[in-house]
Amino acid sequence: MNKIQSLTDRQTDRKLCYPCNRLQSTNTQYYGIDLIKFFCAILIVSIHVSPFAQNLAYFNVGIQMYLSRIAVPFFFVSSGFLLFNKIDVNRLDQMRIRDYCFRILRLFGTWSILLFLGGNEHLWYLGALVVAVLLLCFLLNKKVKPVVLLIISSALYLIGLLGDSYYELIEPLKNSLFFGTVINGYEKVFQTTRNGVFMGLVFILMGLFFSWEKARIKMKTAVVFFILSMGLLFAEVLLLRKYRLTKDANMYVFLLPAVFFLFYIGKNIKFKPRMVFRKLRIIGVLIYFTHMLVKSLIDFGFSLLLKITGKTLYNQSIVFILVIVLSILLSWLIEFLSSKESLKWLRYLYS
Repeated sequence: MNKIQSLTDRQTDRKLCYPCNRLQSTNTQYYGIDLIKFFCAILIVSIHVSPFAQNLAYFNVGIQMYLSRIAVPFFFVSSGFLLFNKIDVNRLDQMRIRDYCFRILRLFGTWSILLFLGGNEHLWYLGALVVAVLLLCFLLNKKVKPVVLLIISSALYLIGLLGDSYYELIEPLKNSLFFGTVINGYEKVFQTTRNGVFMGLVFILMGLFFSWEKARIKMKTAVVFFILSMGLLFAEVLLLRKYRLTKDANMYVFLLPAVFFLFYIGKNIKFKPRMVFRKLRIIGVLIYFTHMLVKSLIDFGFSLLLKITGKTLYNQSIVFILVIVLSILLSWLIEFLSSKESLKWLRYLYS
């Protein structure tokens, strides 16, 4: 009976088309990823709060349309990696996936309420994350081969580019009855291709590929290729702005290699275990959630000062610094208080 069962298991395994990812224990920590995610949270703040005054607008463009755009894709890749690092893709744990999606949606709902008056447009990432994870799991359940997954996600990303940074390339298509109807109809319903289908899927898939640990690159080589990718990304941004092709600045071609090599560096760089990395992980998440609330409070404070003093004391660089500092302090306070037994419910704000 055991021989028959063993034979059946081997025959079943032959039908499975995915590599076996190394399932990590809950104690496995990736401190490099935590550190980069913290700085990515700061970069996301710079998208919503311009760091420089109007007379230095080019620096704002460089940060907001170029450097900061690596942050959200990095979040996608790290989310995909950490999720699928604990799941056998050949036998998907539906319960774990369901709980993961419910947790993300709970965060989305909680912060949508808390940020109702402070601005919650940045929460789009959470919804996109759920959509991308569910779409990828659907394809995995259908046993779509890895190469086909890559083709599908890349094709969707290419379409997404045409609705984002390469938008003007599809302007001629709007003169067509069919394509014009499709494009205008899509834009009326969804407005943007910055979502889980066109943007998120390829980066979540990248995280899944990293969980298979197939890439073997020397660290120096990865750093060189990351710098090269960022250089090419900079050239891409300049060209797109020169020829005025962009509608938005979320998706670029060279984001793909840049994020790939940055994540490889973060995943493989070694740090000694320290509590500070765990705190940075939590604080980075909370900075992402709280910074728009902090900004709205600061704007209110400056408007109040204007009414009292009659003078405009608003300074964009000071506002940016205040948002960063106060967001970090507020996030640290939430993390600190959540460690208390009586206030552990605060953990629902970040986990």
